[in-house]
Amino acid sequence: MHPALQMRTIKQLPPSIRDIVSRIAKASRTSSEVAAARQILLDVPSLTPAQRLAFLPAFLANLDPDKVPRSEQLDDANLRPAIRKEVECAVISMDAIFNSMSIPKDVGPSLWPRIWAWFNFVHVSGLKELFLLLGIRMYSEDEFYVDFMIFVNAISEHKPTHTLVATTPGFRACLVKAWECLPEIDKPAIRTILLHTLSDFVGNITAPSQFKEVLEAAGSIDHLASLVLLFVRTGITGPLLESSQPAMYIHNFLGFVVSGADCPEETTGEGAKPLGPLLAALCGQNFPQELMDVILFLCDRWEDKHVPTVTDAFLRLVRHILQCLSANIWLPRLIERGLLRALALVTLKWGAGVENSELQLDDQVRVFLHHILPAGLVFSRSVSAFQESYAELIELTSQDDFKQSPLFDEWDGFCIAAKERVGVLNASMSDDFVTYKACDNCGIIQQPNFMAGCCSGCTAFYYCSRECQIADWRAGHRDYCDSHETLFLTQRSTDPKLTFSERSFIRTLTSHTYLAERRSVCAQQVKIFAAHPVDSPPLLITLFDFCEFPPVVTVEMVGEKASENMANTVDLSSDEWADLARRLERGRGRIDLHAVRITVNCKVPREWIIPLRSESAAIHVALTDLANRVRKGEVEGDEDILDAVDEILVENGTVMEIH
Repeated sequence: MHPALQMRTIKQLPPSIRDIVSRIAKASRTSSEVAAARQILLDVPSLTPAQRLAFLPAFLANLDPDKVPRSEQLDDANLRPAIRKEVECAVISMDAIFNSMSIPKDVGPSLWPRIWAWFNFVHVSGLKELFLLLGIRMYSEDEFYVDFMIFVNAISEHKPTHTLVATTPGFRACLVKAWECLPEIDKPAIRTILLHTLSDFVGNITAPSQFKEVLEAAGSIDHLASLVLLFVRTGITGPLLESSQPAMYIHNFLGFVVSGADCPEETTGEGAKPLGPLLAALCGQNFPQELMDVILFLCDRWEDKHVPTVTDAFLRLVRHILQCLSANIWLPRLIERGLLRALALVTLKWGAGVENSELQLDDQVRVFLHHILPAGLVFSRSVSAFQESYAELIELTSQDDFKQSPLFDEWDGFCIAAKERVGVLNASMSDDFVTYKACDNCGIIQQPNFMAGCCSGCTAFYYCSRECQIADWRAGHRDYCDSHETLFLTQRSTDPKLTFSERSFIRTLTSHTYLAERRSVCAQQVKIFAAHPVDSPPLLITLFDFCEFPPVVTVEMVGEKASENMANTVDLSSDEWADLARRLERGRGRIDLHAVRITVNCKVPREWIIPLRSESAAIHVALTDLANRVRKGEVEGDEDILDAVDEILVENGTVMEIH
């Protein structure tokens, strides 16, 4: 037995106190005598630490695990007086041990089994219900659990004790009860201790059974998510601000979120794993925005040696969330909450200069600059959010220290491209902006106010008159209307649903990109036409890959030689394609197949057809003639083809083309 637990230690006490302490170790003691001994610890400040510790064996005598009542004994009214005495003595003794003495670190393994046996009995029985049943009036529930966690924090500095506590079944359920008390704790020092204990024991959860224990104690996954948010908010706004290592606490706690989130280190080509139940519930309570607050908080504490590691972990978690959720919904929210500022601060303060070579924060930022942000800046809400953050972003990126970063050129390129998107958005929202639509029956291009409307069944086709809609229906659309669910960019074909304004901006952005790349697109078409016989021209599709930044525009063939990249776009066996092919044939060179590649869910990119409608087939005919001249050798070399394309576009400069 540890020396501190031996009764002979009471010899250090003055005789008058020694008699009181020795009596409470006997079976005949009363709860009043135990309370009197505890009161001495409170009323006699002159007692030395060793003298205070001399009370420990006597108090432990009141925590005999063999005397813990069984649940059926509580139902026996005849036994309740004796049970009341044992419970009162045990609770008073725990209170004294928790609050009135410094426990040697190595006494934990001997002390813990007794403390836990009685504490768990009170916890399982329900403190309020137990005290009410036995007529006991002492100790509030909040104090009971918080004092217990302060005690656990103290003895857990001893590694064997820490292991013993961490592996005790049911312990984390008690931890949850203390967790719920966070808002009620006024003293910063106590709150900091509780936050540390939570980050230590909750953050180290690895086994599914331990996570299940916490979940069952919380009652529901949504309540557990609210507790996680409570910890985060308390951690970055409360006492951790004065703590020496706030990043370490937050990082430890992150382990619990990740363990309940099934968060992979990296995603595969098939997309990210789905969100785990905890992370899904957290996202339902705006956890991603809270993450931005944490990262910005950490960026203001760069002197903390743990900050780079924690920032790296949190950026990975943000990436995982964005790769599982809807980019058109979540990315603008995070940009509004400070995502761009956070990434710029990471670049400015650490970047490639982090001493820990295992961390590559510059690569983390690159993933956002080259993949996540470009995938989202095809949506109007994300572009609008970027515009609001632009001034603050430029203030950071224009600093001399920032310009020395190896990421400066990449940031500069991103800002230029994103600013261009802002220009497209502003132009599309101006009063002078005019949009057009082409009738999907007669092909005539009209301003929207001249259009009768779209097909209410598939919402994919527009008509200039009721007569045209009836004619198209009779011409075959009635056979294919129900099939239009995937190919065209409509509300019906997008999941999650893209709003009308979002789809409109995508079309506007596609038109803007097409005009910028029109010369190259036409030249690519000519080369492919020239490589095939005149009597069997290939069907071409122009792909605008908005997953890249700036977007990559390529012309590919549809059919047996179609690129694998377009496999998701063109299903040649579908009814949708049959209807589209029928319309292409009727268009006679006035319809070009254009497609956009967009990452809506930030998982696997999707493609949608956005046909390019022309009021005349003149450009198509001219490009076909140019291809014939290339085939005959009359035009050779890329530069000559581009010059010829320029002439065609100038000659047909008045021909209207719309998406």
